[in-house]
Amino acid sequence: MSAGDSDLFREAEEAEHEAKGILGEETVNGDVQIIANVLRADGNSAERAVVSDDKRVRTVASGLGVTVTGTIGVIARATEEYDLTAEEGKSLVRRVDSEGLHMTGELREKAYELIERAAESE
Repeated sequence: MSAGDSDLFREAEEAEHEAKGILGEETVNGDVQIIANVLRADGNSAERAVVSDDKRVRTVASGLGVTVTGTIGVIARATEEYDLTAEEGKSLVRRVDSEGLHMTGELREKAYELIERAAESE
């Protein structure tokens, strides 16, 4: 391992340690890795974004100045950017809901509204 690789490895471990503290986690998991990567990217001029449906991760990432979106935001953006119809976007929402996102009726309606607005802005 080169000195540069060693520095990157140490930097990643330090970010994971800090992220575990922020999130109150004992071990490194997906949430910790997301926040660790946000911490490591801090100061980069490139835009940073996190896609997560986990409220805690979204709150922490937002607090760190990162753009945050979730599954529904990704679908709405895809509807807008890839010229999907509102019905195609809603179909994606239904598929994700049936595969594990498990939205409440209220959230599903909000998702449909976002999809409709995204489809109209084409």
